[in-house]
Amino acid sequence: MTQVITYDKTKNEVRTVIKKPFIMASEMLGWKNRKSQGLGFNKQIINTCLVNHADLTVYVESNEAWYTISFENLKSFMDFYFTDYQVKSNVVLNVIAFDEFHLLS
Repeated sequence: MTQVITYDKTKNEVRTVIKKPFIMASEMLGWKNRKSQGLGFNKQIINTCLVNHADLTVYVESNEAWYTISFENLKSFMDFYFTDYQVKSNVVLNVIAFDEFHLLS
């Protein structure tokens, strides 16, 4: 399923929707000293955030809630942790630790 991306230039925010977290993310990606689920995003979503220095906001359907991560925290996480997860021969997602996101009220 293709992830839909919305970029709000006035808020400098990228928005998308994910069905549910990737439960085994920390183990599968070798995140040392971390026991976190992950949220997987296609490269277009992450690249839009990085190019525009934009925050990322995601609706997680299984939790029925919106979460956000700042550009600075997203970049820092990606600089420190391995995030590439191959789901198909030609599809690689960037997986970000769910505990890096903050619940929007």
